[in-house]
Amino acid sequence: MVEIHVLKTKTCPSCLKVTTVIKKVADGMKGISVKETYLDSGPEGQKLALKYHVMSVPTIVIGGKVAFVGTPSESALRSAIERELRS
Repeated sequence: MVEIHVLKTKTCPSCLKVTTVIKKVADGMKGISVKETYLDSGPEGQKLALKYHVMSVPTIVIGGKVAFVGTPSESALRSAIERELRS
């Protein structure tokens, strides 16, 4: 199982777009889970921001590693997920 973790804020317009892209790609794939955390909503978000050295949102963590900062293309996201599923 590969976890995709989207780190975002409530006021970020790009964060809405990245959620749409991830759901579109993830819907056709097995063995993945998607989690979203708002960095501006309490201690959990602050801990994750420090852990992953988040300087900009959205930040996408795949398999415990920062894979993208910003909104990736569907093909780039799919490739990153497939690489992680194979490893």
